[in-house]
Amino acid sequence: MGNCQKYAINEEKLVEAEAKLFRLTGMELNEFKIRNVVINDQQDYVRTIQCGKEDGEKVVLVHGYGGSGLIFFKIIKQLAEHFNLILIDIIGMGASSRPKFEAKTASEADDFFVDFLESWRKAMDLTNFYLCGHSFGGYICGHYAYRYPEHLKKVLMLSPAGVVWVPADFDISKMKFKNGKSPSKMVKSIAESVWEKKWSPFGVMRKSGKFIGKKIIKSYLNKRMNMLTDEEQQIMLDYMYQIFMKDGSTEYAIFICFKLGMFAENPLETEDRLGNPDLPIPVSFFYGDQDWMDRKGGDRTVERNKFADTLSFVYIINNSDHHMYLDNPDEFAKAIIHDIQYTNDRYELVGEQYGNHISNRITKRDGLDRTGQEESKSNDQFDIESDMMENSQEKVQPQH
Repeated sequence: MGNCQKYAINEEKLVEAEAKLFRLTGMELNEFKIRNVVINDQQDYVRTIQCGKEDGEKVVLVHGYGGSGLIFFKIIKQLAEHFNLILIDIIGMGASSRPKFEAKTASEADDFFVDFLESWRKAMDLTNFYLCGHSFGGYICGHYAYRYPEHLKKVLMLSPAGVVWVPADFDISKMKFKNGKSPSKMVKSIAESVWEKKWSPFGVMRKSGKFIGKKIIKSYLNKRMNMLTDEEQQIMLDYMYQIFMKDGSTEYAIFICFKLGMFAENPLETEDRLGNPDLPIPVSFFYGDQDWMDRKGGDRTVERNKFADTLSFVYIINNSDHHMYLDNPDEFAKAIIHDIQYTNDRYELVGEQYGNHISNRITKRDGLDRTGQEESKSNDQFDIESDMMENSQEKVQPQH
């Protein structure tokens, strides 16, 4: 009976594991509003967590592949001190419902995820917000941003997947690991087989049984999240066990949206997507200085963006790999806060440069007539923050 309870997978155990993760944020549980937001007639729902300043800028944070909003537990408190922070679990992942995923093509899959996000936005009655997405969540947010820019103030791409375009004749066998070595023929063969057969890592865990499945998760944590304390690892293990072992759903999208090597079928940097020079909103990219994601696509996307060097930047987070929110959470949170506050402070001034498109939207939202004193304050803040950014060893640097 004890072992059955230990390896049970149910809503009660999930809520219990969630509560422990909430405590790791440094905030009280009653500071969070937790709900399942229904998004369609089938009663599919999105686990939604809201906290922070009710009258602050609305910031929506979307996690990466297989994760959940609570994966950001180390940066939640810092962001909540400045913003009205909203974390969501992607449909089919985390604590959200698990609909059957039936997309056959990358375009169908992209539509599915964009539609889920837009349905959730409507249910939440949100507009004029900052949208931030990490990894696979960045891929979803990027596709949403060029289709529904009218609802966004800006999109923040946090080490996003699916940005870089590669030619059709690209030879993936010539790819190399970060250490400069190429994978062996056996590794390539196994990887090709896994991709072709759509063997999700979570599917492997489920098929291995509850005991072995938990061992696999523990091994993953030891390897990829060894920066966590023993207590944090145990709490993450219990939580990940609950979300990873749930029924398979949208986890299979990566085999449709991406080629082997994680190159998107519909890459975001192209000029008909996020790389559109006429995109009416700014976009910033964030990468770890040891990130395995290729930042060149982010550089090119920002260079083409009409707000390049005014509201659109590329940030490099020191001493970080892909998981910046765990590797260097303090610097990562400060970079996000800086980018949003800087954008807010300069929004109207830059809007005037581009036909007042941005300026009109922020004025409608605030009901304010920002002149004189407000503008002067923005310029002072800009000077202070520019000085701060020049101290490269202590503060994050935007790479222009």
